[in-house]
Amino acid sequence: MDNLLLPRLTVFVTCDQAYREAGGSLGLTGVRGRYRRSDRAQLLGGLPVVTVWTGAIGTFRQSLLLLDADGTILAEEVRQFDVLQTKERRLLQTRIPFAAKPGTYQLVAEIDGYRLSEQTITVD
Repeated sequence: MDNLLLPRLTVFVTCDQAYREAGGSLGLTGVRGRYRRSDRAQLLGGLPVVTVWTGAIGTFRQSLLLLDADGTILAEEVRQFDVLQTKERRLLQTRIPFAAKPGTYQLVAEIDGYRLSEQTITVD
């Protein structure tokens, strides 16, 4: 993707659902960074991640990586998307395969190979 500008990552969160509210604002439900063993059934379909990108025009490649405590990549979800206007907020909802074993994990967001953000996910 030969873009001169990369979009800004304005939202990067694990949550159950994201939706647009009246007036265009973003609604999020079930936002969390810690999961309990009782939540494992909810994670069978994967770890739900929401990202929102804005501020550039073009075609981009988002990579979401799930790393264990040693930095080993456990899962990666890659998705190509288009942003048509600089003011457009491009919402992506992704599920990353996740075994949900007890431990601490790093969730990483990259755009076109540039690492932009990380967050810690804990399973008790």
